[in-house]
Amino acid sequence: MKNLLAAAAFALIASSAHAQETLKWAWEDANNDNVWNYSVVNWNFQSANQWNNFAVSRDAYQGATSLAFSYLNQDLNENGSHVQAFGYALIPTSYAANGTEPNSMDEYNAGRDLSSYSSLEFYIKGSDGANRSDLNVWLRSPNGFGSVQVPLKNYVSVNRNWQKVSIPLNAFKFPAGNPNGFSINSIHAAGFYVNQNNANVPFEFKVDNLSFVKSGGNPPAPATRLWWTEDADRNGEYNYSNTAYSGGAAVNIVNQWGDVAITDYMSGPMGNSPIQSVDLRFHSNAGGTAEAALTTSRANNGHEPVDFADKDAGKAISVATKLKFASPGTEKGVYVKLVDAQGRSSKGVSINDYRGSYGRYTFDFAVPVSAFIVPNFDVNNVKSVNFYVDRSTAVGDYNLHLTYLKFEK
Repeated sequence: MKNLLAAAAFALIASSAHAQETLKWAWEDANNDNVWNYSVVNWNFQSANQWNNFAVSRDAYQGATSLAFSYLNQDLNENGSHVQAFGYALIPTSYAANGTEPNSMDEYNAGRDLSSYSSLEFYIKGSDGANRSDLNVWLRSPNGFGSVQVPLKNYVSVNRNWQKVSIPLNAFKFPAGNPNGFSINSIHAAGFYVNQNNANVPFEFKVDNLSFVKSGGNPPAPATRLWWTEDADRNGEYNYSNTAYSGGAAVNIVNQWGDVAITDYMSGPMGNSPIQSVDLRFHSNAGGTAEAALTTSRANNGHEPVDFADKDAGKAISVATKLKFASPGTEKGVYVKLVDAQGRSSKGVSINDYRGSYGRYTFDFAVPVSAFIVPNFDVNNVKSVNFYVDRSTAVGDYNLHLTYLKFEK
Protein backbone atom coordinates (compact mmCIF):
# COMPACT_ATOMS: atom_id res chain seq x y z
CA MET A 1 0.00 0.00 0.00
CA LYS A 2 1.38 3.43 -0.98
CA ASN A 3 0.79 4.88 2.44
CA LEU A 4 2.56 7.83 4.04
CA LEU A 5 3.84 7.37 7.57
CA ALA A 6 3.65 10.00 10.26
CA ALA A 7 5.14 13.40 9.49
CA ALA A 8 7.60 12.95 12.32
CA ALA A 9 9.11 9.88 10.67
CA PHE A 10 9.49 11.73 7.39
CA ALA A 11 11.05 14.73 9.13
CA LEU A 12 13.63 12.48 10.76
CA ILE A 13 14.76 11.21 7.37
CA ALA A 14 14.60 14.61 5.67
CA SER A 15 16.74 16.21 8.37
CA SER A 16 19.78 14.16 7.41
CA ALA A 17 22.76 16.36 6.60
CA HIS A 18 23.22 14.36 3.44
CA ALA A 19 19.66 14.73 2.13
CA GLN A 20 19.18 16.20 -1.32
CA GLU A 21 17.76 19.71 -1.63
CA THR A 22 15.03 19.84 -4.25
CA LEU A 23 13.55 22.85 -6.04
CA LYS A 24 10.13 21.69 -7.22
CA TRP A 25 9.45 23.15 -10.67
CA ALA A 26 6.42 21.35 -12.11
CA TRP A 27 4.57 18.87 -9.88
CA GLU A 28 0.87 19.73 -9.63
CA ASP A 29 -1.89 21.66 -11.43
CA ALA A 30 -2.79 23.68 -8.33
CA ASN A 31 -6.04 25.21 -9.61
CA ASN A 32 -7.26 22.03 -11.34
CA ASP A 33 -8.09 23.77 -14.62
CA ASN A 34 -6.39 21.01 -16.66
CA VAL A 35 -3.78 23.30 -18.24
CA TRP A 36 -0.34 24.52 -17.13
CA ASN A 37 -0.99 28.25 -16.87
CA TYR A 38 1.51 30.57 -18.61
CA SER A 39 3.15 27.66 -20.40
CA VAL A 40 3.95 28.15 -24.08
CA VAL A 41 3.94 25.77 -27.06
CA ASN A 42 4.40 26.51 -30.75
CA TRP A 43 2.18 25.09 -33.49
CA ASN A 44 3.89 21.71 -33.44
CA PHE A 45 2.90 20.86 -29.88
CA GLN A 46 -0.81 20.36 -29.22
CA SER A 47 -2.28 23.42 -27.51
CA ALA A 48 -5.02 23.10 -24.88
CA ASN A 49 -6.49 26.59 -25.36
CA GLN A 50 -6.28 29.90 -27.22
CA TRP A 51 -3.29 31.00 -25.10
CA ASN A 52 -1.13 28.12 -26.36
CA ASN A 53 -0.87 26.45 -22.97
CA PHE A 54 -0.26 22.71 -22.90
CA ALA A 55 -2.57 20.34 -21.04
CA VAL A 56 -2.10 18.37 -17.86
CA SER A 57 -3.06 14.71 -17.43
CA ARG A 58 -4.58 12.71 -14.58
CA ASP A 59 -2.08 9.94 -15.35
CA ALA A 60 0.58 10.84 -12.79
CA TYR A 61 3.70 9.22 -11.39
CA GLN A 62 2.95 10.82 -8.03
CA GLY A 63 0.14 13.09 -6.90
CA ALA A 64 -2.87 13.98 -9.06
CA THR A 65 -1.48 15.40 -12.31
CA SER A 66 1.37 15.28 -14.82
CA LEU A 67 2.32 17.47 -17.79
CA ALA A 68 0.98 16.17 -21.13
CA PHE A 69 2.68 16.83 -24.47
CA SER A 70 1.70 15.83 -28.01
CA TYR A 71 4.13 16.57 -30.86
CA LEU A 72 2.33 16.85 -34.22
CA ASN A 73 5.27 16.90 -36.71
CA GLN A 74 3.58 19.34 -39.10
CA ASP A 75 5.24 21.84 -41.42
CA LEU A 76 3.83 25.36 -41.31
CA ASN A 77 2.44 26.87 -44.51
CA GLU A 78 1.10 30.36 -43.95
CA ASN A 79 0.82 33.42 -46.21
CA GLY A 80 2.98 31.81 -48.84
CA SER A 81 5.81 30.93 -46.46
CA HIS A 82 6.92 27.43 -45.53
CA VAL A 83 8.57 26.47 -42.23
CA GLN A 84 9.73 22.92 -41.64
CA ALA A 85 8.46 21.08 -38.59
CA PHE A 86 10.10 21.95 -35.30
CA GLY A 87 8.51 22.28 -31.91
CA TYR A 88 9.07 23.63 -28.45
CA ALA A 89 7.29 23.69 -25.11
CA LEU A 90 8.20 26.02 -22.24
CA ILE A 91 7.46 25.03 -18.64
CA PRO A 92 7.48 27.99 -16.21
CA THR A 93 6.98 27.80 -12.45
CA SER A 94 5.62 29.92 -9.59
CA TYR A 95 7.36 32.03 -6.96
CA ALA A 96 6.20 29.55 -4.33
CA ALA A 97 8.82 26.93 -5.32
CA ASN A 98 6.23 24.24 -4.63
CA GLY A 99 5.96 22.81 -8.14
CA THR A 100 2.90 24.77 -9.28
CA GLU A 101 2.37 27.03 -12.31
CA PRO A 102 2.82 30.84 -12.33
CA ASN A 103 -0.04 33.14 -11.36
CA SER A 104 1.11 36.15 -13.40
CA MET A 105 3.40 37.28 -16.20
CA ASP A 106 5.77 38.61 -13.55
CA GLU A 107 6.13 35.09 -12.19
CA TYR A 108 6.50 33.71 -15.72
CA ASN A 109 9.38 36.09 -16.44
CA ALA A 110 11.14 35.73 -13.10
CA GLY A 111 14.60 34.21 -13.50
CA ARG A 112 15.96 31.84 -10.88
CA ASP A 113 19.62 31.26 -10.07
CA LEU A 114 20.24 27.55 -10.59
CA SER A 115 24.04 27.74 -10.49
CA SER A 116 24.22 25.85 -7.18
CA TYR A 117 22.07 22.95 -8.38
CA SER A 118 23.59 19.78 -9.78
CA SER A 119 20.88 18.16 -11.91
CA LEU A 120 17.48 18.42 -13.58
CA GLU A 121 15.28 15.46 -12.68
CA PHE A 122 11.84 14.29 -13.81
CA TYR A 123 9.78 11.20 -14.58
CA ILE A 124 8.64 10.43 -18.11
CA LYS A 125 6.49 7.96 -20.05
CA GLY A 126 5.28 8.04 -23.65
CA SER A 127 5.30 6.59 -27.14
CA ASP A 128 8.30 5.27 -29.05
CA GLY A 129 8.28 8.25 -31.42
CA ALA A 130 9.97 10.23 -28.65
CA ASN A 131 13.03 8.01 -29.15
CA ARG A 132 12.95 8.15 -32.96
CA SER A 133 12.56 11.93 -33.17
CA ASP A 134 15.08 14.67 -32.39
CA LEU A 135 13.67 15.41 -28.93
CA ASN A 136 15.80 17.54 -26.62
CA VAL A 137 15.60 19.01 -23.13
CA TRP A 138 16.57 22.66 -22.71
CA LEU A 139 16.43 25.62 -20.34
CA ARG A 140 15.67 29.26 -21.16
CA SER A 141 16.59 32.61 -19.63
CA PRO A 142 14.04 35.47 -19.45
CA ASN A 143 15.93 37.30 -22.22
CA GLY A 144 14.82 34.58 -24.65
CA PHE A 145 18.17 32.85 -24.99
CA GLY A 146 18.16 29.08 -24.64
CA SER A 147 20.68 26.62 -23.25
CA VAL A 148 22.50 23.84 -25.03
CA GLN A 149 19.86 21.36 -26.22
CA VAL A 150 20.44 18.02 -24.50
CA PRO A 151 19.22 14.93 -26.42
CA LEU A 152 16.73 13.09 -24.23
CA LYS A 153 17.72 9.73 -25.76
CA ASN A 154 21.14 10.08 -24.09
CA TYR A 155 19.44 9.62 -20.72
CA VAL A 156 16.38 7.43 -21.26
CA SER A 157 14.60 5.21 -23.76
CA VAL A 158 11.00 6.34 -23.42
CA ASN A 159 8.34 3.64 -23.03
CA ARG A 160 4.87 3.25 -21.53
CA ASN A 161 6.19 2.96 -17.97
CA TRP A 162 7.27 5.82 -15.74
CA GLN A 163 11.05 6.20 -15.71
CA LYS A 164 13.28 8.62 -13.86
CA VAL A 165 15.56 10.96 -15.83
CA SER A 166 18.48 12.82 -14.26
CA ILE A 167 20.53 15.24 -16.39
CA PRO A 168 23.61 17.00 -14.97
CA LEU A 169 23.07 20.75 -15.08
CA ASN A 170 26.52 21.18 -16.60
CA ALA A 171 25.16 19.54 -19.77
CA PHE A 172 23.07 22.66 -20.46
CA LYS A 173 25.91 25.17 -20.18
CA PHE A 174 27.73 26.67 -23.15
CA PRO A 175 31.55 26.66 -23.15
CA ALA A 176 33.19 29.69 -21.58
CA GLY A 177 33.32 32.64 -23.95
CA ASN A 178 30.27 31.62 -25.98
CA PRO A 179 28.39 34.81 -26.95
CA ASN A 180 24.97 33.25 -26.34
CA GLY A 181 23.02 35.27 -23.78
CA PHE A 182 21.80 32.22 -21.85
CA SER A 183 22.71 32.24 -18.16
CA ILE A 184 22.31 29.42 -15.65
CA ASN A 185 22.07 32.21 -13.05
CA SER A 186 18.69 33.27 -14.48
CA ILE A 187 16.28 30.55 -15.66
CA HIS A 188 12.56 31.16 -16.12
CA ALA A 189 11.56 27.98 -17.99
CA ALA A 190 12.56 24.40 -18.52
CA GLY A 191 11.26 22.74 -21.64
CA PHE A 192 11.46 20.43 -24.61
CA TYR A 193 12.62 21.21 -28.14
CA VAL A 194 12.20 19.09 -31.28
CA ASN A 195 14.57 20.04 -34.09
CA GLN A 196 13.49 19.60 -37.69
CA ASN A 197 14.62 16.15 -38.76
CA ASN A 198 13.39 13.77 -41.46
CA ALA A 199 13.32 10.98 -38.86
CA ASN A 200 10.74 12.82 -36.74
CA VAL A 201 7.30 11.27 -36.27
CA PRO A 202 4.30 12.35 -34.19
CA PHE A 203 4.54 11.25 -30.55
CA GLU A 204 3.16 11.95 -27.12
CA PHE A 205 4.69 11.88 -23.67
CA LYS A 206 3.95 12.81 -20.07
CA VAL A 207 6.28 14.35 -17.50
CA ASP A 208 5.91 14.47 -13.72
CA ASN A 209 7.83 15.79 -10.70
CA LEU A 210 10.15 18.05 -12.70
CA SER A 211 12.72 19.41 -10.25
CA PHE A 212 16.19 20.85 -9.88
CA VAL A 213 18.30 19.01 -7.32
CA LYS A 214 21.28 19.90 -5.18
CA SER A 215 23.07 16.70 -4.33
CA GLY A 216 24.56 16.75 -0.87
CA GLY A 217 26.18 13.40 -1.50
CA ASN A 218 25.34 10.16 0.25
CA PRO A 219 26.86 9.34 3.64
CA PRO A 220 29.68 6.78 3.57
CA ALA A 221 28.54 3.22 2.96
CA PRO A 222 27.81 1.49 6.28
CA ALA A 223 29.52 -1.76 7.21
CA THR A 224 26.07 -3.38 7.10
CA ARG A 225 23.17 -2.15 4.96
CA LEU A 226 19.92 -3.78 6.06
CA TRP A 227 17.80 -3.94 2.92
CA TRP A 228 14.80 -5.93 4.15
CA THR A 229 14.27 -7.65 7.50
CA GLU A 230 10.55 -7.42 8.27
CA ASP A 231 7.15 -6.19 7.13
CA ALA A 232 7.11 -3.27 9.56
CA ASP A 233 3.46 -2.30 9.05
CA ARG A 234 2.28 -5.92 8.80
CA ASN A 235 0.14 -5.29 5.71
CA GLY A 236 1.46 -8.21 3.64
CA GLU A 237 2.71 -5.88 0.91
CA TYR A 238 6.25 -4.80 0.05
CA ASN A 239 5.49 -1.07 -0.04
CA TYR A 240 7.14 0.82 -2.93
CA SER A 241 8.48 -2.29 -4.61
CA ASN A 242 8.12 -2.52 -8.40
CA THR A 243 7.39 -5.34 -10.83
CA ALA A 244 7.60 -5.64 -14.60
CA TYR A 245 7.01 -8.52 -16.99
CA SER A 246 6.67 -9.08 -20.72
CA GLY A 247 6.63 -11.71 -23.43
CA GLY A 248 4.59 -14.26 -21.50
CA ALA A 249 6.74 -14.36 -18.37
CA ALA A 250 5.15 -13.34 -15.06
CA VAL A 251 5.78 -12.40 -11.44
CA ASN A 252 3.19 -12.37 -8.68
CA ILE A 253 1.82 -9.05 -7.44
CA VAL A 254 -0.39 -8.32 -4.48
CA ASN A 255 -2.14 -5.04 -5.35
CA GLN A 256 -2.96 -2.53 -8.08
CA TRP A 257 0.41 -0.80 -7.66
CA GLY A 258 2.37 -3.90 -8.63
CA ASP A 259 3.89 -4.50 -5.18
CA VAL A 260 5.15 -7.98 -4.36
CA ALA A 261 3.77 -9.97 -1.44
CA ILE A 262 5.18 -10.51 2.02
CA THR A 263 3.88 -13.76 3.49
CA ASP A 264 4.58 -16.13 6.36
CA TYR A 265 6.80 -19.02 5.26
CA MET A 266 6.20 -22.09 7.41
CA SER A 267 9.57 -23.33 8.63
CA GLY A 268 11.08 -25.24 11.52
CA PRO A 269 11.48 -28.99 12.12
CA MET A 270 7.74 -29.58 12.01
CA GLY A 271 7.02 -27.03 9.27
CA ASN A 272 4.72 -25.07 11.56
CA SER A 273 6.82 -22.05 12.55
CA PRO A 274 5.88 -18.91 10.57
CA ILE A 275 8.71 -16.68 9.33
CA GLN A 276 8.06 -13.47 7.42
CA SER A 277 9.43 -13.64 3.87
CA VAL A 278 9.39 -11.70 0.61
CA ASP A 279 7.32 -14.04 -1.57
CA LEU A 280 8.66 -13.99 -5.15
CA ARG A 281 6.97 -16.30 -7.63
CA PHE A 282 8.18 -16.19 -11.20
CA HIS A 283 6.91 -17.97 -14.28
CA SER A 284 9.26 -18.35 -17.23
CA ASN A 285 8.27 -19.37 -20.74
CA ALA A 286 11.89 -19.06 -21.97
CA GLY A 287 10.75 -16.18 -24.18
CA GLY A 288 9.94 -13.27 -21.88
CA THR A 289 11.24 -11.49 -18.81
CA ALA A 290 9.82 -10.87 -15.34
CA GLU A 291 11.42 -8.75 -12.65
CA ALA A 292 10.80 -7.65 -9.05
CA ALA A 293 12.59 -4.53 -7.78
CA LEU A 294 12.99 -4.44 -4.00
CA THR A 295 13.65 -0.98 -2.56
CA THR A 296 14.52 0.10 0.97
CA SER A 297 14.43 2.99 3.42
CA ARG A 298 17.29 5.45 3.85
CA ALA A 299 17.01 4.79 7.60
CA ASN A 300 19.00 1.51 7.23
CA ASN A 301 16.51 -0.34 9.42
CA GLY A 302 15.54 -3.11 7.00
CA HIS A 303 12.11 -1.60 6.39
CA GLU A 304 10.36 -0.62 3.17
CA PRO A 305 10.49 3.03 2.03
CA VAL A 306 8.05 5.43 3.66
CA ASP A 307 7.37 7.53 0.53
CA PHE A 308 8.45 8.07 -3.08
CA ALA A 309 11.45 10.21 -2.12
CA ASP A 310 12.67 7.50 0.25
CA LYS A 311 12.16 4.90 -2.47
CA ASP A 312 14.00 6.83 -5.19
CA ALA A 313 16.97 7.93 -3.09
CA GLY A 314 20.23 6.13 -3.79
CA LYS A 315 21.86 4.25 -0.92
CA ALA A 316 25.64 3.84 -0.66
CA ILE A 317 26.86 0.24 -0.73
CA SER A 318 30.40 -0.82 0.15
CA VAL A 319 32.20 -2.78 -2.57
CA ALA A 320 33.81 -4.76 0.25
CA THR A 321 30.45 -6.26 1.26
CA LYS A 322 28.32 -9.09 -0.07
CA LEU A 323 24.63 -9.16 -0.91
CA LYS A 324 23.30 -11.77 1.49
CA PHE A 325 19.88 -13.40 1.59
CA ALA A 326 18.27 -16.69 2.51
CA SER A 327 15.58 -18.81 0.88
CA PRO A 328 14.46 -22.42 1.26
CA GLY A 329 14.85 -23.05 -2.49
CA THR A 330 17.91 -22.82 -4.74
CA GLU A 331 15.98 -21.97 -7.94
CA LYS A 332 18.60 -22.26 -10.66
CA GLY A 333 17.54 -19.87 -13.42
CA VAL A 334 16.77 -16.88 -11.18
CA TYR A 335 19.10 -13.90 -11.44
CA VAL A 336 19.79 -10.83 -9.32
CA LYS A 337 21.16 -7.38 -10.17
CA LEU A 338 21.35 -3.92 -8.65
CA VAL A 339 19.84 -0.73 -10.11
CA ASP A 340 21.15 2.73 -9.20
CA ALA A 341 19.18 5.94 -8.68
CA GLN A 342 19.75 6.93 -12.32
CA GLY A 343 18.12 3.69 -13.51
CA ARG A 344 21.37 2.06 -14.63
CA SER A 345 21.70 -1.68 -14.07
CA SER A 346 24.65 -3.59 -12.70
CA LYS A 347 25.75 -6.92 -14.08
CA GLY A 348 23.17 -9.64 -13.43
CA VAL A 349 24.33 -12.88 -11.81
CA SER A 350 22.73 -16.28 -11.25
CA ILE A 351 21.84 -16.67 -7.58
CA ASN A 352 22.62 -20.38 -7.78
CA ASP A 353 26.29 -19.58 -8.43
CA TYR A 354 26.48 -18.01 -4.97
CA ARG A 355 24.58 -20.56 -2.89
CA GLY A 356 26.23 -21.47 0.38
CA SER A 357 25.57 -24.31 2.76
CA TYR A 358 22.11 -25.31 3.88
CA GLY A 359 21.40 -23.56 7.17
CA ARG A 360 18.50 -24.04 9.51
CA TYR A 361 15.80 -24.85 6.95
CA THR A 362 17.06 -22.36 4.33
CA PHE A 363 19.96 -21.92 1.93
CA ASP A 364 22.21 -18.93 2.48
CA PHE A 365 23.36 -16.89 -0.52
CA ALA A 366 26.25 -14.39 -0.60
CA VAL A 367 27.06 -12.42 -3.78
CA PRO A 368 30.17 -10.18 -3.61
CA VAL A 369 29.20 -6.63 -4.56
CA SER A 370 32.29 -6.60 -6.78
CA ALA A 371 30.56 -9.22 -8.98
CA PHE A 372 27.91 -6.64 -9.91
CA ILE A 373 30.20 -3.79 -10.95
CA VAL A 374 30.14 -2.59 -14.56
CA PRO A 375 31.20 0.77 -16.09
CA ASN A 376 28.88 3.71 -15.26
CA PHE A 377 26.98 1.81 -12.54
CA ASP A 378 27.03 3.86 -9.31
CA VAL A 379 27.43 1.61 -6.29
CA ASN A 380 27.17 4.70 -4.06
CA ASN A 381 23.58 5.30 -5.20
CA VAL A 382 21.83 1.92 -5.24
CA LYS A 383 18.05 2.21 -5.49
CA SER A 384 16.86 -1.40 -5.75
CA VAL A 385 17.84 -5.05 -5.64
CA ASN A 386 16.15 -6.76 -8.59
CA PHE A 387 15.42 -10.48 -8.86
CA TYR A 388 14.38 -11.70 -12.30
CA VAL A 389 13.99 -14.45 -14.88
CA ASP A 390 14.78 -13.91 -18.55
CA ARG A 391 14.90 -15.72 -21.88
CA SER A 392 17.75 -17.94 -20.67
CA THR A 393 15.60 -19.30 -17.83
CA ALA A 394 14.06 -22.69 -18.59
CA VAL A 395 10.29 -23.00 -18.82
CA GLY A 396 8.78 -23.40 -15.37
CA ASP A 397 7.81 -21.80 -12.07
CA TYR A 398 10.44 -20.42 -9.72
CA ASN A 399 9.65 -19.53 -6.12
CA LEU A 400 11.77 -17.66 -3.60
CA HIS A 401 10.93 -16.89 0.03
CA LEU A 402 13.52 -14.31 1.08
CA THR A 403 13.72 -14.27 4.87
CA TYR A 404 16.19 -11.37 4.90
CA LEU A 405 18.16 -9.20 2.48
CA LYS A 406 21.27 -7.22 3.45
CA PHE A 407 24.74 -6.08 2.44
CA GLU A 408 27.56 -6.95 4.83
CA LYS A 409 31.04 -8.46 4.90
